[in-house]
Amino acid sequence: MKRSTLFAAAAATMLALALAGRTPAPAETVVYSYAALPGPIDNCKWFDDNLNDHSEEAIVHLTDLLYNRAALPPGESVNVTQSGTTARGDQILAFTLHGRLLCAGAAAFHPEMVEATPTPPADISQ
Repeated sequence: MKRSTLFAAAAATMLALALAGRTPAPAETVVYSYAALPGPIDNCKWFDDNLNDHSEEAIVHLTDLLYNRAALPPGESVNVTQSGTTARGDQILAFTLHGRLLCAGAAAFHPEMVEATPTPPADISQ
């Protein structure tokens, strides 16, 4: 019992000494302006129109589109290939980024098009 306790104490001390000289690396800030869905503009139209569809097929398709989305780094140059409008009237664009066909809301490129987020009521329990 004493031998295992001494061994554990020695191992813990050696580990503490090994880690004492290390300082954590500073965190790097990465900012992305918007996540785009993969594929042509019809994917964005379908996604917007079916966002509240809870059928198994729709959820599988929504998950696939979300899982394969791409982040747009700020100021990244893209080649817009299509434009369109969702059923709600939001403008969407299809574009290529590093050879990949993507689609996103026009607000990804024109932040001034984003409506202000409504302020929730102070007391929503009533």
